[in-house]
Amino acid sequence: MFSPNYQGRLNVTFDLRHKNASITINNVMMEDATQYCCRLELSFLDRGDQKWGSRDGTRLIVKDRNEPGLETIPLIFAAPGENVTLLGHFTNNNVKSASDVTCHVWRTAYRATGCDSGTNIGECTYKNNALYFQINQVTSEYNAFYCYQVKMSTNNEEENTYYYLGPQLLIIGKTSTLNIIQPEEVEFHQSSIINCSFTLQQDNSILLMDVQWIIGDARESYAYHPNPDYIHPDYKGKTRLVDGSNLHLEDLHGPDNTTFYCRVIIRQCFGNQESPNRIDTILEEGPGTRLIAKGTY
Repeated sequence: MFSPNYQGRLNVTFDLRHKNASITINNVMMEDATQYCCRLELSFLDRGDQKWGSRDGTRLIVKDRNEPGLETIPLIFAAPGENVTLLGHFTNNNVKSASDVTCHVWRTAYRATGCDSGTNIGECTYKNNALYFQINQVTSEYNAFYCYQVKMSTNNEEENTYYYLGPQLLIIGKTSTLNIIQPEEVEFHQSSIINCSFTLQQDNSILLMDVQWIIGDARESYAYHPNPDYIHPDYKGKTRLVDGSNLHLEDLHGPDNTTFYCRVIIRQCFGNQESPNRIDTILEEGPGTRLIAKGTY
């Protein structure tokens, strides 16, 4: 049964086999901007009716057509002590015509509370149609949702303020349950592959598996990342994953004896009747592979 406000505008799909459900809202209106929560109800012969629901849900933000859009990744994973960069890219060129752009980052405990009710933690940098904000040596207190407050001035001195939901930052202690294996050294000629293997128990409760490749010990430079914006300029367009986790490098003109670390991130659902929304995250890195450049100069 649909609310009268959504009559004729809402499509619901549910795939029990793949544990996936979604809704599509057609002809979105400003009044549709609210929090949407997913609730699952199943009936069992031996246990009766069981219900599960999302705790925070998904907040739908409806923006004016003239407002510049901003793309960010929803989740950033990091280990304690690392440096983390929050990055957002504007999706159109409206911002380039602004005479002045200032940005601040806000931190909030829950996504549903919105950006304007969080804590201002500092000014971010606007460059090349993108926003940058770095957090050094993160700790568990940085586990939160982040927002951007952007003020844009036009040539006629009119100023507009926009709020954008940014990523959720998850600080996770490293584990050793995946038994990641990497070769100690690999020679690079015109192209090379660095292998990364790990033990993964086949389990339908896996919600996400992410593989990243990090260079050096600073842990903020990526040779490969699912979001290309995070890849270091020396490796952008020159790396890709093969067979799910192995790093393929080509046309590389970087420094010799660089160490590459394979990082694997897994999110699993361990929900039960007592705690239906429990999600655990595993973050683990391999011992590193030293790349010895041969004939690349």
